[in-house]
Amino acid sequence: MLIDGLDLAGGSADALAVDVAPADVAYVMFTLGSTGRPKGVMVEHRSVVRLVCGQEYDVLGPEAVQLTLAPLAFDATTWELWGPLIHGGRLVVAPPGGVGVAELGGLTSRYGVRSLLLTTSLFNAVADEDPGVLTGLERILVGGEACRRAMCGQRSGWCPGCKWSMPAGRPRQQQWLAPT
Repeated sequence: MLIDGLDLAGGSADALAVDVAPADVAYVMFTLGSTGRPKGVMVEHRSVVRLVCGQEYDVLGPEAVQLTLAPLAFDATTWELWGPLIHGGRLVVAPPGGVGVAELGGLTSRYGVRSLLLTTSLFNAVADEDPGVLTGLERILVGGEACRRAMCGQRSGWCPGCKWSMPAGRPRQQQWLAPT
């Protein structure tokens, strides 16, 4: 593992060994839910595995290089973090603070990012400002709400050969959307 230039490969893997059952809690996410009142939702390990294993909307494996842009409190982070890591891939963590479109292009090219999850709002900003930053990506997932029809129609010209998936809603729901 390499974190900010610090090589942690010399540590003992035995210290990391923990027995985990599918029904054990992986993390707690806080949400307003349907009531509008804050509450903690316990997400089980099986839910994380179901999200990132055996699906068809992204190619995950040792060759996966995913850029994580979402704040840790956002449910999309589950996909961004665990998708590549469970499959032996690499995770590139965006620097703190906001990442603009130009910085996004720099991160994807500098670190060889192959897969990217964008909220529809960020996708629309990229499409408006500089869709060329998507060049070189192999897979782009866009979700959260419907994208503008014009943007969806132009996407193949921005990233030739790229596979696009557009799940709507939260990653745990994975509903497919049609452009508006």
